[in-house]
Amino acid sequence: MKNDPTLFNEYKSNESKIALSSFTEEEKNSIKEVISTSLEDYERLKKYWFVPFLFGMFIGTFITFFFISFFSLLIGAVIGVIFAFGYMGIIKKQTFGKGKDKVIPVVMKTLYGKDAAYEREDGWSPDIMKNVGLFQIGNDFSSSDKIEGSYKGVDFVASNVSSKQVTSNGKSTTTVTYFEGVVAIYQFNKSISSSLEIREDENGFGKSKVFNKKNKIDFEDKEFNDQFNVYCPNPEEAFYVITPQFILGFKEIKRRVPGSLIFCIQSDRLVIAINGLTNNFDFNKKSNNADDILKSIVGEVLPFKWFVDIFNLDDSFSSVSVKRKLKKQSEENEINNKQNI
Repeated sequence: MKNDPTLFNEYKSNESKIALSSFTEEEKNSIKEVISTSLEDYERLKKYWFVPFLFGMFIGTFITFFFISFFSLLIGAVIGVIFAFGYMGIIKKQTFGKGKDKVIPVVMKTLYGKDAAYEREDGWSPDIMKNVGLFQIGNDFSSSDKIEGSYKGVDFVASNVSSKQVTSNGKSTTTVTYFEGVVAIYQFNKSISSSLEIREDENGFGKSKVFNKKNKIDFEDKEFNDQFNVYCPNPEEAFYVITPQFILGFKEIKRRVPGSLIFCIQSDRLVIAINGLTNNFDFNKKSNNADDILKSIVGEVLPFKWFVDIFNLDDSFSSVSVKRKLKKQSEENEINNKQNI
């Protein structure tokens, strides 16, 4: 079964149309006003690109004139271009960043509950990702655009992650990318004592905790075995977790989602890491239409619902869901008891 990313784009486009019906007209108008204002501010500010260009050109020409006067103007022009590009990057981050800080929380709360949240500058820490152990943590690590929400009683947290190793010998610099994508962690509806990992590429993203050919497990589904490699030190737990429904879910995600996939189950949490897919919630789309941008942003957060549905993570017969329901019931009983006193 070949990967077809157009299916993923179609899903986001179709589902976002349905999801937008969850927004009130007031919410949609307010969001679109913020998007339009951000776009207008960016277009207004970028007209002044020539100011940092001239400043950089002046500085570069002035400094180099006394050493290599023949090329000073050319060097000044190059430095001016660098200043101009830097200016464009700064105003883009500032104008669109402020817009995202206002828009994304509203989108998240509408789709994932009142406790849903968005933090543009926050994300997974290197220590948490190292503990998860799906890929190597390089000396150039960053994580941003963190979202938190709940769907059908299943909590999740997701964030963009970039992990690279940058080395330099004084003459040249080498960059090795271990991972560049999104990492999502869900409450899982089964609990296991060991760690289980499902990945596409045996050598992908560096070493992991359970990556050992001795731990490799095959299933009856040949197509699944051809697409994924499963590692678990406890085969009984692997067969307990990887049900036929789960196998269908993995294959469907592989068919639709662009990027390389790694799944990991640790205790009662499911980690989904997709290398090559990020959620930037970018305002600066090809279309400057606020409606199109809103639809695109909604489409970017919807797949986190899809993962819950495709793996049936809200299964009411699962141990975690039962514990969650019992805890909620206990809290409700405690409240009722206090009211009756």
